[in-house]
Amino acid sequence: NTGDVTIPDAGGYVSSTITISSTLADLVPQSISVPSQATAGASVTVSYTVANTGGTAAPASHTKVQIKDASNVLLTQQTFSTSAIGANLSVNESRSMSLAGAIAGTYYAYVIVDNNSEVTQSNYANDLSSGTSFTVINPTTVTLADLVPQSISVVPSSATVGASVTVSYTVANTGGTAA
Repeated sequence: NTGDVTIPDAGGYVSSTITISSTLADLVPQSISVPSQATAGASVTVSYTVANTGGTAAPASHTKVQIKDASNVLLTQQTFSTSAIGANLSVNESRSMSLAGAIAGTYYAYVIVDNNSEVTQSNYANDLSSGTSFTVINPTTVTLADLVPQSISVVPSSATVGASVTVSYTVANTGGTAA
């Protein structure tokens, strides 16, 4: 920005042009991380930093997190509020994203800062992160409970009609979940 300034001098007034330079805010997604593996149908936590690399404070804005498959097909996306960020400062955020509808394969997490164009920035081209990959695996097949009688014994071993006998046994669960 440039402006004329008139400064009083002992002999009168002196006029001078001064230049005031300020850099606009510049929001940049950084340090995007996800676990290396996640389970289809569960959720994955995407952690990232929103940095303001510009010279003025950025007001509160919105950040979008997207999950896409290896063919760049969108699986899910959510937009979250991001607090105001001072000049040359940053905020760390972590967001849980559903993997409902995902199948086994490679996926990518993307972070888009200032998604709603609420911040006047010096550079809008750096608002989208590159994709951070992770692998989605199928959920482990759950083996249901399987109750099996074991150690069966009858006392006495021979009996007459109308007599009482004692039957003893143990039930074991050989399955994968509680019964």
